[in-house]
Amino acid sequence: MQSPIIFRMNHANRYNLLGQIPIFGKLFRDFDKSAGENGIHKAVEDVIKRTETKLIVHGLVKGTIEILKSKPVILVASHTFDFEVLLLIAALPKRDDIFTIAASDLMGAGPNTNSYIIPMFIHKYFDKGSHKLSVKVAKLLHLGPRFSPQIEHKRNVENINYAASKVKNGGLVINFPDGILKKGNPWLSGVGYLLRGIYKKRNAFYARAYIQGTSSFDILRLIPIVRRFFPPINVYFDRPKEIALILNEREDPKEITKNLQADYNRWVFTIRPLRD
Repeated sequence: MQSPIIFRMNHANRYNLLGQIPIFGKLFRDFDKSAGENGIHKAVEDVIKRTETKLIVHGLVKGTIEILKSKPVILVASHTFDFEVLLLIAALPKRDDIFTIAASDLMGAGPNTNSYIIPMFIHKYFDKGSHKLSVKVAKLLHLGPRFSPQIEHKRNVENINYAASKVKNGGLVINFPDGILKKGNPWLSGVGYLLRGIYKKRNAFYARAYIQGTSSFDILRLIPIVRRFFPPINVYFDRPKEIALILNEREDPKEITKNLQADYNRWVFTIRPLRD
């Protein structure tokens, strides 16, 4: 039986629309080519070097590195703008079994990039406001396929289950639970369902990261003269916790999400200096 994610990938490959966008299309094509030839970490590393972004990583102590490098992990992180996805991957220890839950429109980035993406159909949130340039472009150009709300919900459930299977098989799945929404909105409940889906998996971990210093102008880091004026980016990691030890067996996924967000916000408040 074909997995739902494979169907989604093949469907998106027929479009590959991001690679056809004027000016920026070549960036997506080069990234996808590098991801295919050298892996996602090298493709991301090339972008960081090309934009001369200074990345400062905090909290990667020995035990945390070992877990992020080789254990089953769900990693949640802030995602106010667009650059956070690449920055987080760049900050992580290298591993091949890394996947990120992302908006389905990014499935048009290319077949090699697609192999690292687990898509979510979140078009119903497009009109609720977002700081992300990618969302505005996707809305303007109608990138990627659209389905009825019922079908999109069904496929999101399938792909959350698929993400859980990746963790159960030992992989690391990145989830940005604020989705495309503006900072301060409630997290999308998919993260609660994801953790519930692997609750009984022994030696599986929940990890957190916070990315500080991004902005809606990060696309200008591509311009040599301008990029020198951008501040460094800080990525903070917290100590991972075993999932089976932090969940209540009877806890509802939506309640899990609410509690995780409150705890995440308390943790972020302890990080200094905060200038967001």
